[in-house]
Amino acid sequence: MRAALLAVAAPAREARFREEVRARSLDRASADRAGDAGYLGEGMLGVPAALGRAADALAAHGDLSPPIEHEGRFLLLLKTGELVPPSLPAEIARRQARAALLEERRQSALEAIVRAEPATVDRALL
Repeated sequence: MRAALLAVAAPAREARFREEVRARSLDRASADRAGDAGYLGEGMLGVPAALGRAADALAAHGDLSPPIEHEGRFLLLLKTGELVPPSLPAEIARRQARAALLEERRQSALEAIVRAEPATVDRALL
């Protein structure tokens, strides 16, 4: 889930929220990004559990979390979008496509061998 991060209270509307973050956030990095914290979710690497749970609890675009205490500060999350994962990770899709192509080529080569003139065997050499 894409969330905006704020170190002080702010209204729920995204534009106003971003203005308030720029003006009031105690975290300069957050203020410089207008509160954009990227995608947050429970179990994501580098995302504190409390923030991940709060992010996952936001159901609809524009939902605002209750204050979350983290490292001595209070934060608010505003849902501004949602990360929809692709149906297959790119590496898996690439491997599957490669395997299918290799199988197609193998099958084509095998059919070419079968269609070729039959081999003759010189039994005297055996």
